[in-house]
Amino acid sequence: MSTGKPAKKPLTPEAARILEQYRNAGKGIPAGSEGTGTDANGTPIKPSGAPPAQPIRRSGSRGK
Repeated sequence: MSTGKPAKKPLTPEAARILEQYRNAGKGIPAGSEGTGTDANGTPIKPSGAPPAQPIRRSGSRGK
Protein backbone atom coordinates (compact mmCIF):
# COMPACT_ATOMS: atom_id res chain seq x y z
CA MET A 1 0.00 0.00 0.00
CA SER A 2 1.70 3.17 -1.17
CA THR A 3 0.97 6.79 -0.35
CA GLY A 4 2.50 7.97 -3.62
CA LYS A 5 5.27 9.88 -1.88
CA PRO A 6 8.77 8.45 -2.08
CA ALA A 7 10.71 8.37 1.18
CA LYS A 8 13.27 11.13 0.90
CA LYS A 9 15.26 10.56 4.08
CA PRO A 10 14.87 8.54 7.25
CA LEU A 11 13.24 10.24 10.21
CA THR A 12 15.34 11.28 13.14
CA PRO A 13 14.50 9.45 16.37
CA GLU A 14 13.00 12.67 17.73
CA ALA A 15 10.75 13.12 14.70
CA ALA A 16 9.68 9.48 14.82
CA ARG A 17 8.75 9.86 18.49
CA ILE A 18 6.64 12.95 17.77
CA LEU A 19 4.86 11.24 14.87
CA GLU A 20 4.16 8.23 17.07
CA GLN A 21 2.51 10.52 19.63
CA TYR A 22 0.24 11.93 16.93
CA ARG A 23 -0.60 8.46 15.63
CA ASN A 24 -1.51 7.30 19.12
CA ALA A 25 -3.50 10.42 19.99
CA GLY A 26 -7.09 9.55 20.74
CA LYS A 27 -6.36 5.89 21.34
CA GLY A 28 -6.47 4.25 24.76
CA ILE A 29 -3.16 4.12 26.55
CA PRO A 30 -1.96 0.51 26.58
CA ALA A 31 -1.05 -0.79 30.04
CA GLY A 32 2.67 -0.70 30.71
CA SER A 33 3.33 1.88 28.02
CA GLU A 34 5.39 5.01 28.31
CA GLY A 35 3.54 7.68 30.22
CA THR A 36 2.11 5.39 32.87
CA GLY A 37 3.58 5.76 36.31
CA THR A 38 2.97 8.37 38.96
CA ASP A 39 1.90 11.98 38.77
CA ALA A 40 3.30 14.95 40.71
CA ASN A 41 1.54 13.79 43.89
CA GLY A 42 2.85 10.23 43.61
CA THR A 43 -0.57 8.87 42.72
CA PRO A 44 -0.36 5.94 40.30
CA ILE A 45 -1.64 6.84 36.85
CA LYS A 46 -3.67 4.05 35.30
CA PRO A 47 -5.46 4.06 31.96
CA SER A 48 -9.18 4.26 32.58
CA GLY A 49 -12.42 4.82 30.74
CA ALA A 50 -12.69 8.34 32.10
CA PRO A 51 -13.19 11.05 29.45
CA PRO A 52 -10.33 13.46 28.76
CA ALA A 53 -10.32 16.71 30.71
CA GLN A 54 -10.80 18.67 27.49
CA PRO A 55 -13.18 17.48 24.77
CA ILE A 56 -11.58 16.31 21.56
CA ARG A 57 -11.93 18.97 18.88
CA ARG A 58 -13.25 17.75 15.55
CA SER A 59 -13.18 19.59 12.27
CA GLY A 60 -16.95 19.97 12.07
CA SER A 61 -17.42 21.63 15.44
CA ARG A 62 -15.99 25.09 14.78
CA GLY A 63 -17.78 27.97 16.44
CA LYS A 64 -20.06 25.80 18.55
